[in-house]
Amino acid sequence: MAGQLAHRCDQHPDVHECPDVIVYQSDSGDFRIPIRDGGTSFLTITYCPWCGSPLQTANIKSDDAAIWIFMGNGAQQPSAVFSALESGEKWIRSKQLSGMLTKYPVNQPLYDYAIRNGWFNPKQEHQSLPQFIQRFTSASLEHYHYDSGNTE
Repeated sequence: MAGQLAHRCDQHPDVHECPDVIVYQSDSGDFRIPIRDGGTSFLTITYCPWCGSPLQTANIKSDDAAIWIFMGNGAQQPSAVFSALESGEKWIRSKQLSGMLTKYPVNQPLYDYAIRNGWFNPKQEHQSLPQFIQRFTSASLEHYHYDSGNTE
């Protein structure tokens, strides 16, 4: 099951298009089996299809909500925002774009989020000043690089 959930296909960015995807976990935390009807239909499951044990959904709270932001190479501002990774990757591939797609927490300042997750610890006084915080970013956020629509 873990291998299926970790599967990423370079040829089919949408889980509904990839014939190798048997089961996936949605952004809302539930487990799904894609229905191969040419669309985005799915069957929600609560038990592992291999061993039959109950699946624990993520029960994502609003504090865990996230969006995916695309920054094209050379851009100073984002050019797209998505609620799901799959949607972002599908768009990037369809337009053959180059850049980075990054998952950002919603309703949580990135500076505070990085400190809370142990990714950053202000060690110098200037790292707690507004000028530093307003420009803060973190390479520890989940992100993917693309070149002409393909994952690097």
